[in-house]
Amino acid sequence: MRNRVGRMRFCPWMDRGAATTPRDSEGNAPMGIWRSWIALRRDSLRRIVADVLIVVGLSAIGFAIYDSMRHDEERATAIASTRANVRAIQAQLDLYVAGESVSINDQRFPNAISADWFDGVRPLNTLLGVDRPWVELASIDELARTHPTDVTVGGGDGAMFWYNPARGVVRARVPRTLTDAEAIRIYNEVNETAYEGPMTETTKVAAQAKPE
Repeated sequence: MRNRVGRMRFCPWMDRGAATTPRDSEGNAPMGIWRSWIALRRDSLRRIVADVLIVVGLSAIGFAIYDSMRHDEERATAIASTRANVRAIQAQLDLYVAGESVSINDQRFPNAISADWFDGVRPLNTLLGVDRPWVELASIDELARTHPTDVTVGGGDGAMFWYNPARGVVRARVPRTLTDAEAIRIYNEVNETAYEGPMTETTKVAAQAKPE
């Protein structure tokens, strides 16, 4: 028994346990050790939560950048497509003006634009929804203008294109943007014009109407 007890007393794992886990006179681990262990676990948990929040934040930023780039690409494609369609409509206008094969007004421009000119496949304004009216004729107050009074469809019921039969010009309207300057920039890019704004256009029209 004595030898067996001696072997147990010098067993390595028992010695390690006694060395790494100090105990009081009753064999219980001191409370300080448990507090330290709990604090360590809390610190680890905080680090894990912080790492998760960082990953989520970076993922959100990356998605926002990707979504913005995708939106810009879609907008650029729509601008290019609509610009080509404005050219196509204007080319047909010029063709019918030269041929005089449709109803021509006193200013020698067609009174309206017909879908039949395009074999039934109407050129669309892809910046706007396809459920909008196609071409809006200039009102009486707009006949002296080369641009519509409102170049956007902010009111909700504007047509894809605006046509002034008194001047033989067609323009594509654009969606409402955060700023007027951005809407005007897109409008000029689509229509290949140098429109400066409603006040400038009104001043030009007034100057043209003023007798010399």
